[in-house]
Amino acid sequence: FFYYEIYGFGYKGVNADDETVLAYYAFKAFEAGQNPYAISIKNILLSNATTYGFTLTTSNHIIDYFDYPSLFMLLMAPFYYFSGQIAATAIKASDSLAYLVFLALALIAFAASISKSRLKNLKSIMPALSIFILYFVQILSVQYIVIAIALIAIFYSIDKRYSFLVLGIAASLQELLWVPILLVIAYTASKQGVKTGIITAVGAIAVFLLINGYFLI
Repeated sequence: FFYYEIYGFGYKGVNADDETVLAYYAFKAFEAGQNPYAISIKNILLSNATTYGFTLTTSNHIIDYFDYPSLFMLLMAPFYYFSGQIAATAIKASDSLAYLVFLALALIAFAASISKSRLKNLKSIMPALSIFILYFVQILSVQYIVIAIALIAIFYSIDKRYSFLVLGIAASLQELLWVPILLVIAYTASKQGVKTGIITAVGAIAVFLLINGYFLI
């Protein structure tokens, strides 16, 4: 998996898409003291359609406002500072650097989550393995690798007392993770009781609000 991803990275690099561009300009707005959720970059996306692409809605408009949880944007902040001031160059450079860092973290997270006892039970290890198998047929993406790390963390922490903390952070990273988070809460309620499931859900929501509350307000 590691060599496959490195080969893909060296062959074609990380492709910046409209999500990446939205996150970049949202952070720049936030850095300038503006509301990152109120900045439209429609003209930037349309004038660079062949480079970044854009996402059409069912009402024939494009998604031009940042509409992801705040960590989607803030997670990339450290990489922006090492990537220059010109937007096109900064987006490409920060994506490339972040990809390599998170690829290494994904492998570490995978290794750390698999104990000898889990290796004895193929059923318990399959969710983590399937995450990586899926990467052999997808584009190189920082966000997908971040999702993989989050899913591994969720898988690892399901029966831990701090699972609500992991769920809240994951929910703040990417809304695609909200579905597995709901499944984990349902699993917790069925295995440990409804009360524990409710406490886990409330705790996850509290962590999410703590991270995103400022932006929601």
